[in-house]
Order: sequence, then structure tokens, then C-alpha cells
Amino acid sequence: MHFARLASAFLAGVLLYQVVVVHVGGVLAAIAIPTSYFDWFGREHRASALALLQFAGFGLPVAVLIAGGTLGVVRLIRARPISILCFILLGLLACCAFWVAAGALHVQAIGGDPASLLRQMLLPPWWALPAALGPWAGFAFAAWAETRRSTREI
Repeated sequence: MHFARLASAFLAGVLLYQVVVVHVGGVLAAIAIPTSYFDWFGREHRASALALLQFAGFGLPVAVLIAGGTLGVVRLIRARPISILCFILLGLLACCAFWVAAGALHVQAIGGDPASLLRQMLLPPWWALPAALGPWAGFAFAAWAETRRSTREI
């Protein structure tokens, strides 16, 4: 029974990443931003405009959905929260690693430079950090909230 709970937590982590980051994040990333938004910031502050857009349009919504999904899974699977959180994190990391590898293989198949893509994915420019850190910040918040709640119950 304990193995089934841990396997469910792992699969929930994979599903959370796939649904929230890949699908919902893909929809959020596809929203067209008017050029007047960037004009308002001016040419010299374009990176700041991108950072704000990445935060409000991708990073924050993804972080909130990951945090809510993580807390929901922990409460749904009634087991030690720390072990469930670890397996959710493993699922998130496994799905992330899959998409990094799939992206690198796809770039190589179309004649691109996979090393350049990996560098861009693993070391994004500063303005892309809100989007890159969004899922992990959401998980970290959920883990913090759950461990705080579980220590308060003792």
C-alpha cells in the first residue's frame, strides 16, 4: 500500500508538470502581447518589460497552479508529507528532464545546435528567470506550507 502511495505521488508530479508547465504554460506563452507594451517601456528597458511579462504572464500563474496541485496531492494521499513531497518532486524533475532531452533531440534532428539549446534552457537570461523558476518556486512554497502545517499539528 505504501508503494502505491509513493508511485501515485510520483505520477502526480509528472502529471502536474505536464499539465501546468507544458500545456497551461504553453497557452500562457502563446498570448499575443501588443507592441505598445514594449514601446511603453522604451528600447533601453525592453529586458525589464520581458521580465515583468515572464513573471506576471507565466511564472506566477504556473507557481500558483503547481503549489495548489502539490498541496492537493499531499492532502489526497494520506501518508507522511515529507515522503510524498519527495516523490512529487521526483516526478516534476523527471518530466522536466524528459522535455529538456526531447527539446535537445528535436533541435538536433532539424540541424540545430543542441548544446546552445541546453545552455539556453539551463542557464536562461536574467529576464527569463521568473518563468524558469516558477514551477520550482511553486513547489517550494507548497513544501514549506505543508511542513509548517504538519509540524504545527504535532
